Amino acid sequence: MNRRKFQWNEAVDHLHGRCERLSAFIHEFGKQRLPLRREGSLFAALSRAVAYQQLSGKAAGTIHGRFLDLFPGREPDPALLVTMPVEQLRAVGLSQAKSLSIQDL
Repeated sequence: MNRRKFQWNEAVDHLHGRCERLSAFIHEFGKQRLPLRREGSLFAALSRAVAYQQLSGKAAGTIHGRFLDLFPGREPDPALLVTMPVEQLRAVGLSQAKSLSIQDL
């Protein structure tokens, strides 16, 4: 994986020169920036993504909240997670497959 930092202006310039529709948008609105959320760790973001897969937002939010309650400070800890039995993860509402997937992260 390329670990080079994402260069926003470089990406916009690339799209500006290759897509007529985006070029018109960029010309009209300028180089808009997208707000980036930098909350928690990459592990927390990935475990949240797995928990939310194929569920309604409300159900996923409830299950994910219960999952977070398993950790001190509600911050998922990979070292602690791998020591948890799958049954403990299942008890908060995660499926067998999601429990195993999160432990494999």
